[in-house]
Amino acid sequence: MTVLTTRQRDLLQLLLRANLPLGAAELATEMQLTPRQVTYDLKGVRHWLNQHGVALKITPGIGVELECSPDRQHALAAELSAASDLQLVLTASQRQQLIALILLVSEEPMILYQLQQLLQMSRTTVLKDLDELEAWLTERQITLERRPNYGFWIACSEQERRQAVAALLWGETPFGPSLTTMNHRKGLVFPLAADAHLLDAVKEASEIIQRWDMRRAASQVAYAEAQLGGRFTDDAVLHLALVLAIQAQRVQDGHVTAVSPTRLQWLQTLPTWQIAVHIARRLGWRKVDTWPVAEIGYVAMHILATP
Repeated sequence: MTVLTTRQRDLLQLLLRANLPLGAAELATEMQLTPRQVTYDLKGVRHWLNQHGVALKITPGIGVELECSPDRQHALAAELSAASDLQLVLTASQRQQLIALILLVSEEPMILYQLQQLLQMSRTTVLKDLDELEAWLTERQITLERRPNYGFWIACSEQERRQAVAALLWGETPFGPSLTTMNHRKGLVFPLAADAHLLDAVKEASEIIQRWDMRRAASQVAYAEAQLGGRFTDDAVLHLALVLAIQAQRVQDGHVTAVSPTRLQWLQTLPTWQIAVHIARRLGWRKVDTWPVAEIGYVAMHILATP
């Protein structure tokens, strides 16, 4: 019996929901894949459908559709929703982003074998992914340390670490489509989380992302807007909420950034300072009793930099 990958499942679900043929380019856009990848995945979909007595019809110039009754389509959709024997196959881009996220928040070095187990990939593949990660980190003046028999870890300042995490989640990387999306209704969305039970790396990333309280951070961005008597741009609201959510979790975990005394002294003279004090208090409510002054300064700097 053919086992579908999660990508093939998602592709088939698109076809089941459609009321008309879908072209490869349209499927590729919807799935954030190349037409070639869609064509490859359709082979697996066709095999799976054949085993279920359904034909996949591909008509050049028209598109792809299922040849079966509406009742059969509903039955297939229900079977897909309940399926547990799926295979999660990640792209190189997804693997590299997962490794980046896990290493950026890791409290200790990780050996190659750990990464292999998390990703269920070969030593050679993980090493290639680490090379790609290292190239991106180097662009940001951050070092990926490699030490035999000790492991891999990311060496940088706390501020550089937070900025790298935010850039990764915001999609400001060369890795391709971001693992996450952001919107005003749902906040930070990690689509792979639905299949976290299929791969430990995805499960760990999902647990990391769930710890960031985007709802609380977003409410404090709204507070800042109200106090300043204006509105940030839509993207700026989302980005500032992401930055504050990451900061709150890092402070809760005992990681404090550094802000120069001169800059802190200047920040404390600005009206923004009292806004930052309030936000720090609210972000730390029931988590951290008192935020360090440097962290209040960090909030103030980001408010000032938000368009």
